[in-house]
Amino acid sequence: MIGSYVRIVTSPEITGKIRAARFDKGGSVFLFHPDAQRADTFPETWLPESAFEECAPPKEVLIINDKLGNLLPKYFRMITDPHTRMGTIIGARFDGDCVRFLFRQDPRLAQTVHDVWLPETALEECTQPTDEQMAVINRKESQAD
Repeated sequence: MIGSYVRIVTSPEITGKIRAARFDKGGSVFLFHPDAQRADTFPETWLPESAFEECAPPKEVLIINDKLGNLLPKYFRMITDPHTRMGTIIGARFDGDCVRFLFRQDPRLAQTVHDVWLPETALEECTQPTDEQMAVINRKESQAD
């Protein structure tokens, strides 16, 4: 059950994954985590098993999972600022017809930006800098200010 893709029986358009299970007074309850596009309107919540049914992930989720599977362990830089905006991908979502990725900047950089959603075309894969290389980047940035 944990890790299964499900939909809410009373609202079949709301789909997501089961993240955890626990025993409650009335029996087992499961932590339902909605898909990213529904997270703002339907929060992560504990539900009884009768509230959902298993289903196949929508095509969009399969595409995102496939792209994330290829991108998550890798390191990227923003094409517009390749020397100071480097980090990893921590999520993905559909935005119209394109996939956007949630970019998290490397915390070793002195001047960081908040997590930002970017199209795939705004990122390029790169090698992760060493701590020494990061120190040089940070020094150059502080001298530029």
